[in-house]
Amino acid sequence: MTSGKASRDDREAKAAERRAAVAKKEARRRNGIITAVVAVVVLVVVGAYVLVQNDNSSQTSSSSASPKATTGKQNQSILLGSASATVVVDAYEDFQCPICKQFEEQSGPLLKQYLDQKLIKINYRPIAILDNASTTQYSTRALNSAGCVVNTSLDAFPKYHALLFANQPPENSAGLPDSKLIELAKQAGATDVSTCINDQTFKGWTQRVTEQASKDKVVGTPTILVNGTVVQDWQPANLKTVIDAALKNG
Repeated sequence: MTSGKASRDDREAKAAERRAAVAKKEARRRNGIITAVVAVVVLVVVGAYVLVQNDNSSQTSSSSASPKATTGKQNQSILLGSASATVVVDAYEDFQCPICKQFEEQSGPLLKQYLDQKLIKINYRPIAILDNASTTQYSTRALNSAGCVVNTSLDAFPKYHALLFANQPPENSAGLPDSKLIELAKQAGATDVSTCINDQTFKGWTQRVTEQASKDKVVGTPTILVNGTVVQDWQPANLKTVIDAALKNG
C-alpha cells in the first residue's frame, strides 16, 4: 500500500519530468530559430560580399584602360614634338588651375614656336588635384575628356588642350557640363567621344596619373621642367633663356 507522502512525491516527480520535457522542447525551438536567423544573416553577408566583389571587379576592369598614344609611368605623358629634339619640357597641369591657364596664355605661344621649329618635345602630364574646387569633380572630368580626345586623335589634343584653358570655368562652380566638353572635343577635331566622356572611361587613368605625379614629388600646378630640372620662373622671358641654354648645351 502506497503512503500519501510517496504518492505526492511521485506526482511531483512526474510534474518535474513534464516541465523538463517542455523546457527541452522550447530550447530546441529557440535554437532552431537562432540557427535559421544566423543562416539568413550569413547568406545576406555572403551575397553582399559577392556583389561588392563583382562591382569592384567591374570597376577594376573598366578603370584599367589608358588612352592610346600616352606614354611613360602609368601612361602619364602626352608627348608632342619631334623625335629628334634634344630638349624635353615636362608640364604638370590641372585644367581647373587658374595659374595653369596663365602659364598657357603667357608661355604657351613660346612653346608652340619651339615645337613648330622641331626644337623641343613637350611631355604634357595633366593631373586632377582640384576636384574640391568644383561641385562636380571638374578636374577629373576634364582630364578624362582629354584622355578621350588623345585616345581617338593625338593631333586633336593641342587644340583641345588650348580650348579647355580658354573655357576654364570659375573655381567653386559646377564646371563645364559634359555636353560642353563633348562640343569642345568636336571643335578640336576629335571623333565622337561622347560615350567616353559621359561614362568617364578613363577615370581610373586620371587617378593613376595624379598619384604618379605625387610620386614624382609634384606639389602644385603648374610644374614645369626643362630636361628634368624644375623651372622656378616660367614667365616667357626666363623660360626662353632656359630652353635656349639647353639647346646650346645639346
